Amino acid sequence: MRAIAALSLFVCVAGLSYAEDWNTVHSKGVEAMRQGDYEKATTMFRTSVSVTISETLRAVSENDLGIALSQAGHPAEAKTWLERALAAWTGLAFPHYYAQTAAALAGVERNLGDYAAAKALLSTALNRSSSDVATRSYLLATLGDILREEGNYAEARKLLNEADGIADVPWRQRMDVKISLAELNRDAGDFDASIEDWNGAATLARDHSDASAQAACDRGLGQTWLDRGSPSRAEPLLRAALARFENEPVRREAEIATAQAAMGQLYMKQEKFGLAEEAFQKALASEEKGLGATHPQTALVLEFLAETVARRNEMQIARGYLDRAESIMSARFGENSVMAASVFVNRGVLEQRAGNRGDAAAQFRKALDALGNGGPEYDAYRVKVTDYYAVALKATHHKREADAALASVSNFRSK
Repeated sequence: MRAIAALSLFVCVAGLSYAEDWNTVHSKGVEAMRQGDYEKATTMFRTSVSVTISETLRAVSENDLGIALSQAGHPAEAKTWLERALAAWTGLAFPHYYAQTAAALAGVERNLGDYAAAKALLSTALNRSSSDVATRSYLLATLGDILREEGNYAEARKLLNEADGIADVPWRQRMDVKISLAELNRDAGDFDASIEDWNGAATLARDHSDASAQAACDRGLGQTWLDRGSPSRAEPLLRAALARFENEPVRREAEIATAQAAMGQLYMKQEKFGLAEEAFQKALASEEKGLGATHPQTALVLEFLAETVARRNEMQIARGYLDRAESIMSARFGENSVMAASVFVNRGVLEQRAGNRGDAAAQFRKALDALGNGGPEYDAYRVKVTDYYAVALKATHHKREADAALASVSNFRSK
């Protein structure tokens, strides 16, 4: 699941000339943002757009209005204003401001589920000349984290390591890079490295008395311990994170959804399936409210829900959840993408449980075909899915095909 998002920096207007009325109104908007009052901030920034006296200050206001709208949960309108600001910066001699707005717009596109658009914006901004190392670090880290979500671990690591190597950036950016690396290492199964990164990020959050960031680190560290097979170490961290997110003055649906989904996974480990389903349903509601019904993060929660209801043999309901998840992943990443593979695997496990071994084998075969598009970081997963596939084949009296499938991954088992 996604790391806590870094709040885009407000465009600095030092050295620009401005009307006093614009400065007064805009400053009130900035202060409202710092206090988390996003609705007031949007009002102030809208007013600053109307009283601006120059194209440059208009772009500043449009940028900040877009960021405020995004934080207030209005991504479609945020996109419109950020696109206006980006168009303005394209024609003005402020490459640093262009990069900041491009990063903010990429964040909105990502939240809307358009990863291709987000990557294109970030790549373009990185290719434009800019001497601001902090902005470059932010662009690299954001692009790297998107690639991580898409399952492109090798390229993600390259970009995140470059971002991590850039000195003299604000502490929050250093923390966000560590969070992205922690997520990447956990996804890749390197739990020791992930734990080290989470602890490093948590130290930065504590040193700067940022309780919200500390909660994000608790959630991530708890998820890592859970994935490593230590639910007793995960539980207090996950509960503390969820409590913090649910009691924040401004409700952040994506963070709540991530924490609820982690609690659902914890309950699954504890075989508390009723509590697991309740947690996943809450996570689904938050994902749909915060990111939308067709976002890839929503699809991940649907997969968890399918597994949960399948445990009580509600197979048709489970298939419905997986139908939705497959539709989302295929539309966003392609039907034969590595991101769709997990849906095929989950459907195969479901059909195996239902006694439909032929259907199960077909789903595992689809998953292996999709995983063929991934890099070596998926070798261990290929082995696991191949084992599932071989079991299904043998159950349908296709022992020769099963043996051939197992032989095809024998070289990966020795690694």
